[in-house]
Amino acid sequence: MGALGYGISIFKRTFIIFVSVSLFVGLLRIWVKPDLIKRLFGKEAGLRGIIMASFIGTLIVGPFYLIFPILEELLSKGARIAAVASIISAWAIKTPWIPYGAAFMGWKFIIFFNIGLFVFSLMEGYIIEGLISKSEK
Repeated sequence: MGALGYGISIFKRTFIIFVSVSLFVGLLRIWVKPDLIKRLFGKEAGLRGIIMASFIGTLIVGPFYLIFPILEELLSKGARIAAVASIISAWAIKTPWIPYGAAFMGWKFIIFFNIGLFVFSLMEGYIIEGLISKSEK
């Protein structure tokens, strides 16, 4: 198979993913009201919203190009930057892989490592929001 054939093969596999994400973002735009996003992840949600965002980040698996359109939609509906930054930071935890990591590194290491990632994802959210709000002024 030449380069063109390989490129077409990759395009076919990823095209369905892109279409699926586009449909999901479209449904998110229609079905989820901005009031709900503001209540869950906006300024009024406070620390609870950031913690919930970080928890959601630990559950997400998949590549960036699938999630970024969804996160952009959350921002456009009123989610605060700290919540979205926390989701991206907590994404490093990869909850389904914890038992696999523990098999190699040990449970103690994996538990402390993931707790550290979670705590730092909260802090990163606030830091990113602070940096962005300063740069916008």
